[in-house]
Amino acid sequence: MQAGVSGGCDKTIGNLIYTTATKLSGDAKQAHRRFLAAFIAKGELSTAQQLTEAIKYLDRLPAEQPVNEAEFKDASGVGTWAGD
Repeated sequence: MQAGVSGGCDKTIGNLIYTTATKLSGDAKQAHRRFLAAFIAKGELSTAQQLTEAIKYLDRLPAEQPVNEAEFKDASGVGTWAGD
């Protein structure tokens, strides 16, 4: 699995991963989905609001462009938002 989660996971993480799979689609975005799923699986991105902002950021990137981690964290609020 792209998220690196096996044997089940927390319901919140599962919901965020499901949303990622449905909202950030297309084969061209495969690397971006992996990047996002890893942040969710590690618990660094943990709210629906963060996920929404993360997807907006990733949607602006060309599929072949690597994600700038610092820009991604800033755009999605990783490490700054306590909740929705």
